[in-house]
Amino acid sequence: DWFSSAIMCLLLSFHGLVFQTKFVFSAYLQFLFKHSILLMLKKVKEDTQMKIIIFGAGGGIGKHAVTHALNKGYEVTAYLRNPEKLTARAENLTVVKGEITDYAWMKIAISGCDAVVWCIGVNGDGAALAGHKLLIKAMKETGVKRLVDYGTPSYHFEKDQKSMTTWFPGFFAGLAFKDSKKEIISIGEDVAAFGLDWTFVRFIMPTDKEYTGSVKVTYGKDKISFSISRSDIAEFMIEQVESDRYLREMPIIGG
Repeated sequence: DWFSSAIMCLLLSFHGLVFQTKFVFSAYLQFLFKHSILLMLKKVKEDTQMKIIIFGAGGGIGKHAVTHALNKGYEVTAYLRNPEKLTARAENLTVVKGEITDYAWMKIAISGCDAVVWCIGVNGDGAALAGHKLLIKAMKETGVKRLVDYGTPSYHFEKDQKSMTTWFPGFFAGLAFKDSKKEIISIGEDVAAFGLDWTFVRFIMPTDKEYTGSVKVTYGKDKISFSISRSDIAEFMIEQVESDRYLREMPIIGG
């Protein structure tokens, strides 16, 4: 009869509405699930992105270190006295104005970083040595373990073999740059006693020549050119951030 037919139509309509609602709800759930996965993947990417801080980021080697680190996709904090010296700009670059005598600010700056790259030269006045002592203290207190540092062959490493490369720089520095040599040796001793994941890169004659991408490593046995571009030095240092090839070692690099 008409009543039964009407009821049947209503039931079929209700069933169709429920089915459509379930379909729409299911599609919405799928959308939310996919969106959540994308957000999670993005978060993982952000959390796993290497975060480093470069001290002396406006210097001859430091500015190149910033460029090479940015090219590798690292999240970079550039710590320097005069921010105007750094021309690099990027979304993953944070510029921090600071002194290496300001322990509290250094500690804040390195917190959350995966590695420290030190690009501050030595001039014999003790400032670099004092800065190292504060840095090492801050790294220990914040749990940052990786340090990539630099110096010269004036500091002798246990793997060094007697040669012009390992002997002459220290001899010459002892004659012409006595205070700087003493400071470099003290810094080398502090770094070697650091007890964590350090690499101390040594070189002899940094130049402003063009980047070559070719670096030779020695401990005295293999001959190298004393001169090497600052950009090549910087790239080698950045390459050590995630490498254990020279972990707790002091390679001498040249062209």
